[in-house]
Amino acid sequence: MRYPDIETIQLDLDTPDLKINQQFDIVYCYGLLYHLQKPTQAIEFMARRCQKMLLLETCVSFGEEEAINFCQEPADFPSQAISYGIRLS
Repeated sequence: MRYPDIETIQLDLDTPDLKINQQFDIVYCYGLLYHLQKPTQAIEFMARRCQKMLLLETCVSFGEEEAINFCQEPADFPSQAISYGIRLS
């Protein structure tokens, strides 16, 4: 491990462990939100545990209208959601 003194936690934000209540200096979320069933709840969960910096990166589609773009996500592809075949919002 490169930085053994730094604590990290890997979570499933579709079903976050609500027993995790410690605060972190940095919360890092990369390319996750569009794979989640309830992205708003995931952001709220991360924000409650973030003391200093929440790094959030996601995809945004171009356009003037608000739209939810449902898509198939095969669970056997490592880059896709593992909990849901089709994202529901």
